[in-house]
Amino acid sequence: MENRRLKSRLFALGAVLSALSSCGSEKVESDKPVELVFEISDSLQIDFLGEMRLQDYDHASDQYLLVSDQSQKYLEVDGQGKIVQDVTLSTDGIDAVSTALGYAYVEGKVVVLTPDKGYMKFESGKKVDEVKIPYSFSAFMFYPKLDFFEMDNKVMYPYLWPDSKVIDFESGDFYQSMYQEPIMQVLDMTTKDTLGTMYLPETSPLKDGKVHGFPIPIVAQKGNEWLLGMWLEPRFYVYAQEGDKITYQKTIELEVPNWVGYKAVESSAAGTFFDEVQKIYAATLEELLAMDEYVLAIYRKGIPEEKLARIDRRTPEGRIEIHRMNPYYVAVFDKNYKLIQADLTLPSGVNGPTVVNKNGELVTSKNPSLSPVEEDGIILYKMKLVEKD
Repeated sequence: MENRRLKSRLFALGAVLSALSSCGSEKVESDKPVELVFEISDSLQIDFLGEMRLQDYDHASDQYLLVSDQSQKYLEVDGQGKIVQDVTLSTDGIDAVSTALGYAYVEGKVVVLTPDKGYMKFESGKKVDEVKIPYSFSAFMFYPKLDFFEMDNKVMYPYLWPDSKVIDFESGDFYQSMYQEPIMQVLDMTTKDTLGTMYLPETSPLKDGKVHGFPIPIVAQKGNEWLLGMWLEPRFYVYAQEGDKITYQKTIELEVPNWVGYKAVESSAAGTFFDEVQKIYAATLEELLAMDEYVLAIYRKGIPEEKLARIDRRTPEGRIEIHRMNPYYVAVFDKNYKLIQADLTLPSGVNGPTVVNKNGELVTSKNPSLSPVEEDGIILYKMKLVEKD
């Protein structure tokens, strides 16, 4: 019952131009802003009946991971759209997955976060390994985008709450403690030592003494730097890695107009946070992607209370209308994190998450519920980021 309540609460939570100057040898030209657009370069049609969304991509195998919201089912699909694996995770037996709290795709293996066994790895639909957390833990957060990284003999993953620490969703002290704990943790697979690696900086709004809900991380690696965003925040943090040490460097604001942000509540009223946030459809930062020349922040702006009140969220039609009113946008930064363009739109009807494949294409899945044309199978869009003519 508490798990269903928590899941309900969690899911209740989802053009600025920068002028570039050019100088000639004889004279200085006037500033000319660059305008970027996404062009659909190709698409993949996957022969599968049923709704699945793109979840992750594995560069090593050039394969896509698709998952279902309705069951513990996933597909592995190759670069031509052929289904390589069609798997439904069992809820019984020695390798049972009671609940899939999040999925990732690493080195051809599907990583699944479970509430009782931690991070399990599957290959060809069979469990092949697991990351044994060296302390008793409780996993109680759902991760729409699970970030899991392997680095030599170490792995990085979202920090799991120790059983030795109190869990009380009505207590302000519980949330304050969460914001002080690591967001991402590194485990040395040889020594089994855990390193509290990535903490929120002291300047983070989540450390203002109020309640901001659960800290759901969005993480990307860019060379020797790490980017960390929070699911409900219009900003991300840059960290530098030197050896095993990861140090906060700076905060990058998205500068998004009309961001429908949640309202933090006083610590003494912690139990009201999720009641308040259900009055709106909160804006969400859903992906950070590092490309050769750009860093992309993919987000949705949310729906304010006055517009959401007109929709019956209990009906399928109402839920489809919410998705239609809350499309995906992209903020594009250069490799030094200078904002080039915000509010860049993705094609109508896309479904997150979004990945970058080995060809530098942005790939996302089509939401069939938003399409006026009924198509056979699942559609993945491939897009290129180009300068507008």
